[in-house]
Amino acid sequence: MAVDEQDFSPWLPPADRTAGDFAVQTAKLRRTVFRAAGLALAWAAVFAAGVTGVTLAGAAAEDLLTSGVRVAGEVVFYNDPVKKAPYFQVRFATPDQVRLERIDCAADCTYHVGDRVTVFYDPADPARVRTQEEANPSGASDLSMIPTLAGLVGLPISVVVAAGWLRRLRAVAATGWRSAGVTVLPELGGGRSEHQPPVYAAYRDGSSVQLRRSLSTHSLRGLAGWENRRAWVGGRGRHMVVLIQRDQGLYAVPVRGVTTRRRVS
Repeated sequence: MAVDEQDFSPWLPPADRTAGDFAVQTAKLRRTVFRAAGLALAWAAVFAAGVTGVTLAGAAAEDLLTSGVRVAGEVVFYNDPVKKAPYFQVRFATPDQVRLERIDCAADCTYHVGDRVTVFYDPADPARVRTQEEANPSGASDLSMIPTLAGLVGLPISVVVAAGWLRRLRAVAATGWRSAGVTVLPELGGGRSEHQPPVYAAYRDGSSVQLRRSLSTHSLRGLAGWENRRAWVGGRGRHMVVLIQRDQGLYAVPVRGVTTRRRVS
């Protein structure tokens, strides 16, 4: 039978006066939400910086077509590595000297030694060069790809984590906290990670519930093997939090309900 997650009774007992200072506990959870949101904003900034760098590098390459000096060039070397994009070296003349520059090209390009190409170079920096067909993005573009790709991975994950913490904060605001003794079982076999050992919360009314850590940087590392440690549990269903009292202070662990409450005989 499906469980209505708007009803907290499958996971939490009725409210009592042993839950402690609701404002202090919720303030700790709120700070966790703010940190998660800040991390998501930081990843957004990293991604935006990378995209901006790639865009500016592309615009600079396009600008060479109109502002650069146009000369004839000759391909003197071509290489198509197995795991990298192909490139070739082109020879062309400036008023001061004959230059040899590398051109990185698209993955499907093919050139031969002796091919004639049209070269555009920056008169103030002849090493900044491209051809009519190949934009030859600068090294700055390659460097910009690092934060772009990192942000492409980190941003969605951090947004999901931050949104999860926000949902838990709202759930706890609706249910309040319940005092409980929390037991974190030692790591089990079968490849189960020590970051997600089973967690049991025993409430003061004699009932208990099994929980499991949700996606977060707040792991259970170092907590496995704890027995009946003082903690507070709030939220419902997939949006629950265990607030554990440690020597360093309160530590919030995001969890989800694995089972509904059962009376301990």
